[in-house]
Amino acid sequence: MMNETQESIRTGVFALLGLGALSLVLSGCATEQYVNERIAPLDKRLTALETSSNEQNTRIEKLASETRATQATVEGVESRVKKLEAQKIFKQVSLSSNATRFKAGVWRLSKEAKAEIDRLAQEIADINYSAIVVSGHTDSVGSAALNLSLGRRRAEAVSAYLASLKGIDRNRITVLTYGKTLPLADNKSKAGRSENRRVEITIYETVLK
Repeated sequence: MMNETQESIRTGVFALLGLGALSLVLSGCATEQYVNERIAPLDKRLTALETSSNEQNTRIEKLASETRATQATVEGVESRVKKLEAQKIFKQVSLSSNATRFKAGVWRLSKEAKAEIDRLAQEIADINYSAIVVSGHTDSVGSAALNLSLGRRRAEAVSAYLASLKGIDRNRITVLTYGKTLPLADNKSKAGRSENRRVEITIYETVLK
């Protein structure tokens, strides 16, 4: 039989073991709580940063693509303009008045713009013109690529209406877009931006090469 001293030691050992087990349990709970309170939010922030980084990379790639497309369009315009530099201009009309210019983001023709194109068509119907160049322009709001596209749509709207009129040869019409690169007025003012939203029509006397 155990004496009282041995029994006391045994009880103490079991007590220490129990405390150790309890400490491990409490330690596990504390670790899980730490993860929930500290690590989990950090993980969420890291995920958000990764998502933001991916979105930023996508935007950069899109911008680079738009820039390349814009550069190609500009180079194409420059090439076609060089072919026109040596040719004689018979008449030039700009749809830039209050009545004929375009509203922001719009490429459809107003009735005043159509009337101006009607007068031009009547004037050149009986002459021996060889080329009609229709160039679209915009204000500075938006990206270069967006404005090049908008300028082209405006020029194409004018070209399509002009080609529908009697005496106009659609095969002699060339459409160009300058977007926001050739403003007539300061884009800092509302009036200036309005004036820049226009289409210019140039009639040439000599044949395009």
